[in-house]
Amino acid sequence: ERRLQSSKIALERANEELESRLAEIFFTHEFFKALTSYTAVDDVCSLIVDGCNGILGAEISCVYLFNREDWTLVLKASQGRPEYAFRPVVPVSETIVGYAFREGALQESAVEPGSPSAAWVIDPSDIASHAAVPLRAGENVLGVMVVASSVRRDLSVAEMERLQVLGNQSSLSLQNAILHGELERLSVTDRLTEMYNHGYFQQRLEEEFKRTKRFGHPLSLIMIDIDDFKAFNDTYGHVSGDL
Repeated sequence: ERRLQSSKIALERANEELESRLAEIFFTHEFFKALTSYTAVDDVCSLIVDGCNGILGAEISCVYLFNREDWTLVLKASQGRPEYAFRPVVPVSETIVGYAFREGALQESAVEPGSPSAAWVIDPSDIASHAAVPLRAGENVLGVMVVASSVRRDLSVAEMERLQVLGNQSSLSLQNAILHGELERLSVTDRLTEMYNHGYFQQRLEEEFKRTKRFGHPLSLIMIDIDDFKAFNDTYGHVSGDL
């Protein structure tokens, strides 16, 4: 009878573990499927933090994207705390976010109070453990995904592997979204001046006409031209005119 009771308890535990694993597999499958359906960077980043919380059970999760112009990491999405609880910009030389950008996947299961590695949040004392992985596309690092907890949590080898799988899959969708956004930008801007082109002007003008009609507001249009600019080009050349 004792052996039977023991076997019953073991079976119940195995069933619970199996149900949990099946739920995780289902959520992961749905997460990866959803990733392929988004083309906007903000949407992809929001879905990434959803995946961290849903698949890994993260208390806090953020996505920072790399800004090549000043070599900083810029907050794009977060969960677990209000957005103002996180530093909006982190240099690549600071905190676990910057370390992961430069070195690869990292985990600190016991963050010391006041540790500079936790300064990616406004109040570092709120972080007791954290882990971060770079979002990498080939040789390029697009950003960093970071998860954290206000209590000490040691991610197992399997959990760190899942975190990296999430990062790898997210990187592909993020790269596609970045390229899609760049193509959209190029399609509506002039390459020389980087100002919006005539096609975008017509699109916006149509939208404003509809808005005016809908709300009964007046609409004004200002046109600006530089007098006799042809003479400048003829005198100094088109390169100077472009400048």
